[in-house]
Amino acid sequence: MASPTPPANGSHIGRIDGWKEIATHVGRGVRTVQRWERELGLPVRRLDTGGAEVVFAYREELDAWVLRQSRVGLAEKPADAEARSDDRGDARTSEPTADPAAAIYTRSSVQARRRLWAGTAVLLLAISAWAWLWRSTPADTPAAPLVSASEPATVESVGGDLVVRDANRRVLWRRPFSVPLREFGSPGQPVEGLTLSTAAAIVDLDGDGHKEVILARNDLGDARVYGFEHDGRERFTHVADRPVQFGTDRCPPIRFNAVFVNAEAGKLPTVWVAGHHTENFPSVIERLDAAGQVRSEYWSNGFIGAFARFEIGGRQQTFVGSNNNETGGAGVAVFSGEVTGSAPAVVPKYVCTGCPPGTPTAFLVFPASRLQREMDDIAEVHRIVRSDQEHLTVEVIVGRAPDPGIPHAIAYYTLDRNLRVIKAELGSGFRTLQRQMEAVHRVTAATRFRDDGDLYPVRRWNGHGYDLINGPEIQSDPTSVPAGVHR
Repeated sequence: MASPTPPANGSHIGRIDGWKEIATHVGRGVRTVQRWERELGLPVRRLDTGGAEVVFAYREELDAWVLRQSRVGLAEKPADAEARSDDRGDARTSEPTADPAAAIYTRSSVQARRRLWAGTAVLLLAISAWAWLWRSTPADTPAAPLVSASEPATVESVGGDLVVRDANRRVLWRRPFSVPLREFGSPGQPVEGLTLSTAAAIVDLDGDGHKEVILARNDLGDARVYGFEHDGRERFTHVADRPVQFGTDRCPPIRFNAVFVNAEAGKLPTVWVAGHHTENFPSVIERLDAAGQVRSEYWSNGFIGAFARFEIGGRQQTFVGSNNNETGGAGVAVFSGEVTGSAPAVVPKYVCTGCPPGTPTAFLVFPASRLQREMDDIAEVHRIVRSDQEHLTVEVIVGRAPDPGIPHAIAYYTLDRNLRVIKAELGSGFRTLQRQMEAVHRVTAATRFRDDGDLYPVRRWNGHGYDLINGPEIQSDPTSVPAGVHR
């Protein structure tokens, strides 16, 4: 997204300053790249210095954008008057020819081309005037959508605006914000609908055949959830304003970090939004109806990062995965009915006051590893999946790599239909991460994995405290143990 933040490597080596250098890098003229930035989302950044606006870009982002556009086809036509006159110069600057006949041919060809360019220029002028009016819409009202029968297929951030495209990559509509999108992600990266996303989802909320766009804002300057109709009209906005308290910590404000969509056969999709207070404590997940009203909510004393809903053992159940700040582990709340209430806790600091009544049907906490404790980190539920009709697997991050090039270390817990822990194992990534952290003196050999020492005890809430599970639980039916864990 267009912002003054440099690429992840923190280097300015790939920085290009000014429209002229940007145009030279992509092999076009200044007016063409300005039009590409305006209409197609060329990743150009701006920095307000208090005086003149500084325009710059990064080579890596420009190259990636050009590659993406080459796959879908740039909106650049061979007879484009702006690009021709800007990139190649006016025909009057051409070198003279020594052959009179050739000169006559050249002059007539130039005149023909000029007539063609003139007609194209009139068309482009009309388009530019329309585009200017479109971009001049006030920031706190939705821009007028393009007239199109197409449905939203992808969403992305372009220059701080939300841009929605159809399946053919045509822009359907765009929405500017008074607080530009900064948390959305890399420019031009689409987020598909009907799946979990970190920021947005595309879903038919009311079953009318049109897909709505749901956007979660993780910026305290605009901490809300937006719902847009398929044509760009604002459907609703939502803020989490329930006055709850964990110990002495009061909230809101809550900023939203994720949208979850659950689609079941024969039913309308269900939309859940997750948000968190400062320092990721506490967090909330809310079920919204088609009008953006809260139908149920569950509060956690740790960051909510995973959500799943499926049938296990003949029962439809909902799973919410989070950190557990009380223990430093990773919590999974299980609901057989409505998802409501708050996470149970023993320490008063982590007990909610003002939350809706109720607790999960079951609540388990998986331990942090020695490696995490030495790195001053806590465990986190990565995802929850169904292994088969009778078993599910909870994937827990037990070692978070500081370098994006290093995979996280995962522990895999297999639970049966009654949520008994019947198997636990550590992924190979733990040892890899351990060796790499030892090599850079981030941790010591004392944190190395020691059999079940990094997998147990698992805690299970019993109504007033935790029961400790120190190993695989005894099975009444040996055949219920799965052959292995599917990764």
